[in-house]
Amino acid sequence: MITLKLNGKDHQLNVELSQKKPSLAKADT
Repeated sequence: MITLKLNGKDHQLNVELSQKKPSLAKADT
C-alpha cells in the first residue's frame, strides 16, 4: 500500500490487515 511507503508505523496496520486479508498481503508486495 502507498501508506506503507509514506509512514513506517502504518506498516504495522497493513500487516494486521494482511493477516486478515491475504489479498492485501499480495498487493503490498
